[in-house]
Amino acid sequence: MVNLEGFHGTSAAAGKSILASQFKISCKEDEWLGFGVYFFVQGISDPQINAADWAKAQAYDLTSRSYKYEEYCVLKCSITLDEGRMIDLTDMDGLVRFNMLKKIYFDKIFKDFELSTPPKEHNCKLFNAMISQIKGQSVKHNLYIKNTRERRMKLQLNVPNTTVLCVHEVGCCGATQIAEKGAVK
Repeated sequence: MVNLEGFHGTSAAAGKSILASQFKISCKEDEWLGFGVYFFVQGISDPQINAADWAKAQAYDLTSRSYKYEEYCVLKCSITLDEGRMIDLTDMDGLVRFNMLKKIYFDKIFKDFELSTPPKEHNCKLFNAMISQIKGQSVKHNLYIKNTRERRMKLQLNVPNTTVLCVHEVGCCGATQIAEKGAVK
């Protein structure tokens, strides 16, 4: 078993709701690492700062140039995972294994992975299929995520700046508490 500390940035209202019940699996078709609950974890940068940046960036709607919410919070959660069921793409061995599995997967189902699928949904479909195939529980990966400043600058970078954990089973998420909260602006 692996125990991790994860940070989840969201609106203050959503944080309160999560504490009253539990996390819910996010099932948007364009999720980075498949359907799951997303956390920032220790890796290439400070996960609590990453979660706060995420919550603040998500609050601002670039189209309307207004805020969807005015207060954010960062939840800190104890996460217990079966190491054998984690796809860990933060090290070379994990990347090599994943790319071998991906090749096998695409060789078998390429005709079903139609190019009509919008490109922004490719990652989600691939990770959901991989998790299903190996009965996985989580995916850990270094990603580039824009903070508020970078969103306003409309940057398109690809150098990872944070480590993200996507937990595909809510039962792995244990004790949760508020680590930080504040005003978005």
